[in-house]
Amino acid sequence: MALLFRFSQLRNSMLSSCPARVLIPYAGLSPGKLLDPKSYERRAQETVSLHSASLGSCISGIQPLKFQQTSEHEPSVPLLIFDIETTGYFQKITGNVQKGNRITEFAVRDLCGGKNSTFETLLNPERDVPGHLATVNNINTDLVCRPDVPRFSDVLPLLLAFVRSRQTPGKPVIWVAHNVKRFDGPFLAQEFDRCSAQMPEDWLFVDTLCLARKLR
Repeated sequence: MALLFRFSQLRNSMLSSCPARVLIPYAGLSPGKLLDPKSYERRAQETVSLHSASLGSCISGIQPLKFQQTSEHEPSVPLLIFDIETTGYFQKITGNVQKGNRITEFAVRDLCGGKNSTFETLLNPERDVPGHLATVNNINTDLVCRPDVPRFSDVLPLLLAFVRSRQTPGKPVIWVAHNVKRFDGPFLAQEFDRCSAQMPEDWLFVDTLCLARKLR
């Protein structure tokens, strides 16, 4: 199974079991082997960790892409590691996209590091948070359902500006998360839909759950 996905593949196949592969090679990305975790081992050791507060139609014959670094210390494209907390499991919503589970916390860090390399915020889900989740992530209704906690629509312009500030002109952005294909990615897609906003086409997603299974 390929480890690198276009956002449109995540969006159009949120609950599908078909394998997703990438079609167009970008600058800094070329057809070849899948991502090699060893190429990121040194950078991961030097990066400060975050502090917490298949397809509808299968694509065949398309080669996966591999990530290439321009140097040992400077990747050709930004690697954004992100994680979310939510009000529950992902539910594919048809019709009224305001229904369903929501994101309650969003955090992302650019592995390149440097100044302003982290973006993190609580989010007002505009609905109650199930009580049992507080034992999992310490986020409850009283914490996030307040007027001073921004909604995703409030944060979206800031998130886009953050990504642009980390992006090399003309090159894509690689987002990395565990189970991004079935959890983080679909949630992010649905939040964009709620804002009537379009996800940038040059955002690519790597699912480390697929990677872990491949390395088992």
